[in-house]
Amino acid sequence: FHYFFYRQDIAPKYAGSLHGMTNGIGTVAAIVSTVGAGYFVQWLGSFQAFLTLTAVLYFSATIFYNIYATGDLVFD
Repeated sequence: FHYFFYRQDIAPKYAGSLHGMTNGIGTVAAIVSTVGAGYFVQWLGSFQAFLTLTAVLYFSATIFYNIYATGDLVFD
């Protein structure tokens, strides 16, 4: 995804550390969400409910991002 390269613009000194932390968090999230999706679908017996939950989470994240995200320099 292209948004990973903007760490250099937001925090030039800490771009490497930020990349490592966010990459690690993203990897853990991918593993947990894959296992969680399987359990969720098995629990409810419907993939449609999982897709609805995913849509709600994406919409919530979009609203949060649009309210709080900035492209300004945060750290020197």
